Order: sequence, then C-alpha cells, then structure tokens
Amino acid sequence: TTRVGWWEQTLPPNIKRKSPAEKEFLEELVNAVAAVRVELSTIVDIQRTCDEIMAAVRRSWDAHAEAPRPSSRAKRWWNQTCTDELEALRTRRSRTTRRTFKRSVKKAKEQFYEERIAAAREKGKRVWDVVSWTNPRALPMYKALVHDGRLLVELDDLWSAVDATYNSAAHRAVDMSFLDDMPEVAERDFPPISRQELRDAITDVSGRSAPGSDHLRWPYVAALVKHDICGETLRVPPGGTPELPGKAV
Repeated sequence: TTRVGWWEQTLPPNIKRKSPAEKEFLEELVNAVAAVRVELSTIVDIQRTCDEIMAAVRRSWDAHAEAPRPSSRAKRWWNQTCTDELEALRTRRSRTTRRTFKRSVKKAKEQFYEERIAAAREKGKRVWDVVSWTNPRALPMYKALVHDGRLLVELDDLWSAVDATYNSAAHRAVDMSFLDDMPEVAERDFPPISRQELRDAITDVSGRSAPGSDHLRWPYVAALVKHDICGETLRVPPGGTPELPGKAV
C-alpha cells in the first residue's frame, strides 16, 4: 500500500521488466499456452479455448508477480543484482563484499543510462535531451490551466471546462445520411489470418505498454506469437474455422 498524507492506494502485484522473474514467467507462459487444447468446431469451443488461454496466463502471472514495495529512496537503475549484493554485504561485512556491492551499483547505473541514451538516439534525439533540466520549464498550475482565455483556479471551474470539452456533443443527434452515398460492395468471405501477418503486426508495437486486466504486455504477446505452437494457437481463433468463417470471440 502506498500512503502519501491522507491519500492511500493499494498497488497490484507486478513483474519487473528484464528481471529473472520476468524470464521465468515468459518460459512458463509459453509452455502453458502451448499446452492448451485447441478445438474450434463451434462457437462454444472457440470460447472455451480463449478462456483456457487466459486462465493459463493468469496462473503464470499469479505464480511470479509480487506486490511492489515503493520507497522514497527507490532508484530506477536499481536491479536484482544490486539487491543480492546488498544482502551479501549485510550478511558478511568486509572489504570484498563492499567493493563488490559498489561495483554492482556502478555497473547498474552505467547500464541503465546507456539504455536511455541509446533509446534517445534511435528516436533522433540528442544526448542532452535525456535530462530534464534542458527541457522548457513547466508552467505553474495557475498558468497552465486555461480555458476560453481565462485561468482555472477553482475546482468547479475546472470541472465545467473538462465537461464542456469532452461532452460537448453528448446530446447531439448523429446524422447517418452520409452512409447513403457510399457504394455497396458484394459480401465476401473473411480470409484466414497467417502467422506472418501476426508477426508483422507485432513488430512495430511499443515495448513499454501498460498491462491491462489480462496482464499481457506487448513483449509477452510477441514472445507467444514467435513460438511455433503458441503462434498457431493465437492465429486460429481470429481467423475463424471452415464452419465458422471469420467468427471470433
């Protein structure tokens, strides 16, 4: 549970990226999904297959996810090696363990910032764009919130501005007459989705997506798609079956 003053929030279990736990989770996830019995003769079979896939994902996640313990002294570059070396230093204090711990911390910092610099270069940014003090200074709240030329300094004014912005067309009737001018085309079968289409679709997705209720980040989906058995399991339901073409749950 994270507590800041009167505000309190329970953080859900998570798996740290690029950690040994994530590696074990991916290995178990691939094996669990590959073991799912795929039968797609009817809509009921398709639903059962999808449910079993999600159950396999949920079991693998629950087995490796841990509740985070945030700290005001937490560092983004800290990794599992630093934790292990710190425990070794606390257990046996000596020059050797202290030197090993400092070496691990230095290596973790170097690796963390080298990855950030490499990511900035790939996006066409300059090296100094990574640090925040070279960016424009953020405006204070009383200057940043402006609606229709006036400052929003009261909570009621902020609510009215947000409501007017996002719900301006809530009660407006939708004119569907534009569909009358669109030419009609003949109905045709939905072609099955190939493995290569799945791989092409997963290539350009973000690697830092936030997981939803299914706990599947895009890197996890990519690992499943690249696996021979799991890729075939994920390919068939969206493509439908000979008896149920293009019908997916």
